Formats: sequence, C-alpha cells, structure tokens
Amino acid sequence: YDKAIKAMGQAVEILPTYQGLEPCLLSTDVLPKLQARIHQWQSILKEKIRISACLIAKDEAVKLPVWLENVSVFADEVIVVDTGSRDETVSLAMKAGAKVITVPWEENFAKVRNIALEKAIGEWIVFTDADEYFYQPEMLRGYLQQLTQNNPDREAVFLPLDNVDLDAAGKVIDSTQV
Repeated sequence: YDKAIKAMGQAVEILPTYQGLEPCLLSTDVLPKLQARIHQWQSILKEKIRISACLIAKDEAVKLPVWLENVSVFADEVIVVDTGSRDETVSLAMKAGAKVITVPWEENFAKVRNIALEKAIGEWIVFTDADEYFYQPEMLRGYLQQLTQNNPDREAVFLPLDNVDLDAAGKVIDSTQV
C-alpha cells in the first residue's frame, strides 16, 4: 500500500498539468476517485485489521507449501490443526512459522474447527482446505478492511469457490458459494 499510495499521489499531482509526449489515459475528472482511493489505502495502513488463516490438516504435505505461500500474503497468523499426519505436514507448517496444534481425530469436524477458532486472534478468520487458494491473495486484506469500515456489524463473508481441473488446462469444473 505504501508503494501504491506514493505512485497514485504522483499521478494525482502530475495529472492536472501533464503535457508529456505520451498520451495520458486519465482525465482530471477522475481525480476525486484517485484521491478517495489514496485515502482508502492510507486508512488500511492506519487501521490494520488482523487476519488469521486456519487449516485442519492430515497428511497434507504435498498441498501445504502452496497453501502456506498463498495465506502468507494476507495472514497475520497461520494456524494448522493437525489430526494425526504421518507425513511432513507438521514440520512444513512449523518451518513456515505456523502455530501447529496437534489433536487426535475423533470423527468430529466441529470440535477440531472450534479448537482453531479458539486460538485465532484475528478479527477476520479465513478457514480453507489445503487445496483451496485465493486467486489474488493480495486483494483480500484491502477487501476485508473496506468491508470492516463500511459494514462494522458484518460477521461473515461468503465467497465463490471455483473448482479448477489443473489436468484440463485450468478449466473450472464447478462453482459454488461458500
């Protein structure tokens, strides 16, 4: 956001008097929108929300590195609740700096999920599976910050989930609302 604020500020400053060789794609009538966006970004930096990313895992070592990389873009804390992995899941999560909680699986998803929720410190908690990722994870913090500012009573967000078949050149095979 710092880089975006600086770049947008330069554009706002230059736009009214721009007379360069290259044509300008912006007109001065967009200045209020640009200034509003700068204000929004400054607000995001000033009133930073905390985001926790949580995962229930068992033998997810193959999928975990991509998940960890994805959530590291937006999460202030990462919690992995391991239910008895025999692979490298726990060590990979710990190496990435995640809080790892080990609990035995008792055929009770709600119990395990609630353990993660009790440990999470974020105002927003992102709970996904190891094979679920955000297409543009860098957009999540700004979205949740804006949602928090504009709808302070909002407690949950439902997001579209696209199931992508990587073997079929990334074809979307199913879309649902979660």
